[in-house]
Amino acid sequence: SPASILFGNNELDDTFSVEVLPEQEGMVWLRATPKVADQGMSYMDIAFANNLPAELRIRDSFGQTTIIKLRSFDANAKIPASEFSFIAPEGVDVVNM
Repeated sequence: SPASILFGNNELDDTFSVEVLPEQEGMVWLRATPKVADQGMSYMDIAFANNLPAELRIRDSFGQTTIIKLRSFDANAKIPASEFSFIAPEGVDVVNM
């Protein structure tokens, strides 16, 4: 999955074939293609600017491409716990698991 490429603990080369693509728009591009056919993703192109991920282009098994642009990327930013507080709207059932 795209998340496993960006955040996974496994070695990328174990799960994906990785190739360097030509530079575009001043960014270095890599293509990660699953070694085992993935039902959701055909490949993912990852662009890097200043050694940080800047753009993802995910080609799914239906031939559709999703483009995600990462702007104002702040690696390892300190995020206050208050950003993660959730107050359920009135009338909503909350199930604790």
